[in-house]
Amino acid sequence: MDAHLFRRFAKAAEHLLMQARLEKIHNLGQDLFGFLFYTTQGKLQLCLQAGRQDSLLFFTKHPLQTGMTPTSHVMLLRKYFKNHRVVSVVAQPFARKLWLFFAQAETKDTSLPWLLLDLKNGPSLEWLKVSETPCSENVVWPESLDLAECCANWRNWPVLTPALRRTLKYFPPLDAQAIIRDLETGDGDIFLYKDANDQVKKISAWPLADHESQDLTLVTSPQVLDLLEEAGKNLVLANALKAKQHAEAQALTLKRKKLARLKAKLDEEETRLNNLCAAKEKAILLQNHLWELDKEAKVSTLILEDATITLDPRLSILENMQRFFHSAARGKRGLEYLAERRAKLAIEEAQLTKEIEDQTTTSKTPNTTPNVQEFLSSDGFLLLRGRNAKGNLTCRKLAHGHDIWLHTQGGPGCHVIIKLKYPGEEIPETTLIEAGCLAALKSWRKDAPDAEITYAYVKHIKPMRGQAQGTVRIDKVFCTRHIQLDPNLEQKLSK
Repeated sequence: MDAHLFRRFAKAAEHLLMQARLEKIHNLGQDLFGFLFYTTQGKLQLCLQAGRQDSLLFFTKHPLQTGMTPTSHVMLLRKYFKNHRVVSVVAQPFARKLWLFFAQAETKDTSLPWLLLDLKNGPSLEWLKVSETPCSENVVWPESLDLAECCANWRNWPVLTPALRRTLKYFPPLDAQAIIRDLETGDGDIFLYKDANDQVKKISAWPLADHESQDLTLVTSPQVLDLLEEAGKNLVLANALKAKQHAEAQALTLKRKKLARLKAKLDEEETRLNNLCAAKEKAILLQNHLWELDKEAKVSTLILEDATITLDPRLSILENMQRFFHSAARGKRGLEYLAERRAKLAIEEAQLTKEIEDQTTTSKTPNTTPNVQEFLSSDGFLLLRGRNAKGNLTCRKLAHGHDIWLHTQGGPGCHVIIKLKYPGEEIPETTLIEAGCLAALKSWRKDAPDAEITYAYVKHIKPMRGQAQGTVRIDKVFCTRHIQLDPNLEQKLSK
């Protein structure tokens, strides 16, 4: 995220952050942090992707869920800033830093805590004196006559960022100067570049040169927060979702290895306990011949009934016999406890197997799942439809919480899933109608001219215990549509 784009973001975000209450702070991925604010425009998540090159700061109306354990650093930030309101915002665009001060924050002697959002190093807790505030930057812009000279001596001109210099050298002097003047005023359009698959590839505060935007489609708008949200979903949240799924897979792998190690240890312990139990035979043999032996004698070996018994020479024969009985009793008790531990381990293994199966099902491509039909909407969205009750269940397993689930109202029918690339992805009306038609064509309304369709996020669909497979409860409806049925749609959209 270039400093000029950061400057535009900070200017637009200031009115949202003022008096906003910080509810949650999360680790969303590698160097990705989420700050959930309650603002005048409702609930917004401020996402910060830190780093030298791929950094980005944006708001999203669809918070990314996380199952990651918060780090000690995040826990420290929560301690000082959670549930407090922002009362001061200071931006340092060309240092790419945003400072936030919260009301009722804890004090430390004569210092106050500030939340620093640094695009390079991530969020941090900074202590400043009560009378001290972060300094605003004194920005100097080059004049038209010496722009080329300023670019040559760029170290003296922070406003001439590396990305800007790479672009300016391909523009005529007058055009380059016009770009500088637009950036200086801080108004005008933001430039969003997409590839042929409508995926965001670049976002900039100025127009890129032809070779930089080759084969890309340009979208321009002065609404910097909206374009940054779209870019963030494509460039950050989609990757964070994949990283989260990878982390979940790694967690299951580590759990499986841990159970394997525990099972191996139980096998070793069983061998040891069986050896202890075997001492009972020696004890009984000594007991049967004790009448003819000197009980107080201390010997290292005895031969009884053609069996050689190794004894502890420090103990008498009677004491060795008692020790053998004691060891056998310990081994018996240990085997009983071992059986209980194995039973618990078997339950854990069964649970892990189910989790792995669920994850494997989720990661499968639908065409490898026989109970699920796969379609592609006119807008390029993947649509999944269950063939039967088992297929309906599989559809939900193949879906993520941010995907869309739909069903025909008023009677039995299949479940249809609209797969989204990331939370909050905009769904065209055409795709909603086509998915609804697919649901109605395999329901009790299949011979009717129209149907009412219910749409909901998968995370709001809950199976009902004690009911037939596929019976669900809808906790929150996303929308409803009245759909006209098209009998030829299945053949048209089938992959």
